[in-house]
Amino acid sequence: PMKKKKWIEQLSSIWDQATEEEKNFLTTIPERIQSYQNGTYQLLIDAYLQPTRKWLNEDTYEVTIPLHKGTENLLKITHGGVTATLLDISMGSLVNGLLPENVAAVTLEMKVNYIKPGKGPFLRCEARFISRSKRIFTVEGTVYDEKEKVVAHGTGTFYTITNS
Repeated sequence: PMKKKKWIEQLSSIWDQATEEEKNFLTTIPERIQSYQNGTYQLLIDAYLQPTRKWLNEDTYEVTIPLHKGTENLLKITHGGVTATLLDISMGSLVNGLLPENVAAVTLEMKVNYIKPGKGPFLRCEARFISRSKRIFTVEGTVYDEKEKVVAHGTGTFYTITNS
């Protein structure tokens, strides 16, 4: 790992060369890391994306993420990988939310159809079951923008494993 002094020098150099937009993004990084360290988020990817999650009903799970410079591609729209990650988090959380504590679901397969560019202050995904069995779950998710327009639709197959 990098030494603290070297890290501070590197960060200072980055800051000195940063645009206002980059500085705005850089200032969020310590808060994101602290949210992981204090247990607000269990995963670093969640600390980065800062999803809000809720059950809409017993069969539908919603995840919303704020959009920022760090979620954009070169065209200044949401990177397709971010959209796919939102789908995966939403669909996987739907399945995992119904499993016993010693069982977890992992993504076996996922397909994403991108409908329109992801723009605006946030993206929201609703995930629903298509089918369920003892070990395999098939789920669909739809990603919406702030105007409730469909940005992407995906399906996923999840396989359950027992935690040791």
